[in-house]
Amino acid sequence: QSLSAPRVRAVMDVETPRSSEVVEALLEHSQRQGLAALGPRAVTAFDGTTPEKARTSWRGAAPQQHRLPQHVMWGIVLVTASSMALINFCTIFIISFVVQRKFSTMQAAVDNHGVFWGALTFIGICMTLA
Repeated sequence: QSLSAPRVRAVMDVETPRSSEVVEALLEHSQRQGLAALGPRAVTAFDGTTPEKARTSWRGAAPQQHRLPQHVMWGIVLVTASSMALINFCTIFIISFVVQRKFSTMQAAVDNHGVFWGALTFIGICMTLA
């Protein structure tokens, strides 16, 4: 739809209310309709109608009951925590072994062939591990 030129000028000449005035008018109207107890989302239109609820297929990620016994849930928690602690210990052990081996190999290269070959060995090991 297009508006005629006089109509556009008339619409442009109308003073627009401030947003606070609009909010106050909506709250006053909702109080008159007896909907103030329902909160700010229950504001109705000025003609007294309530807007329709939005339709969507998204249901959200509401919590769902698993219906597992309490001892099973505690077992899952304890097994998960224990296995993560064991994996963390093994990871730290392997890293410390690799670091110790890297520096001992570099030291052997420095002792047998000099600093240049020791540095080259260290760089090569670091490149391989990266």
